[in-house]
Amino acid sequence: MNEEKRCGNKETKLIFACAGAANVGIIADRAARTLAKEDFGKMFCLSAIGAKMPTYLQSANDADENIVIDGCSVLCGKKIFEAAGIKCISYLVTDMGLEKGISLVTDENIQKVVDKIT
Repeated sequence: MNEEKRCGNKETKLIFACAGAANVGIIADRAARTLAKEDFGKMFCLSAIGAKMPTYLQSANDADENIVIDGCSVLCGKKIFEAAGIKCISYLVTDMGLEKGISLVTDENIQKVVDKIT
């Protein structure tokens, strides 16, 4: 654990989200942005982990929690973390009562995901 975490006694929570073309990808992304805005954690770039960019990998490895929000059962985000060998807590939007291609991108559906994560 780095000095900043010990002194501040605050957990480092990073949030990574699917931003796929499907409705559930958009919901995942907007839920992540809402969580970050509410100071639940800091939103971080999932693509940078997939691209194996060293500073992003280091940040994810140093985090106390990496939260990955995937839109659908393809689980791209979770698989990116597995391929990088980094632990994460994985959430799946379609496991929260929302359907790919059917559920609308609404504030209510975004909040449903936020509520399940918090």
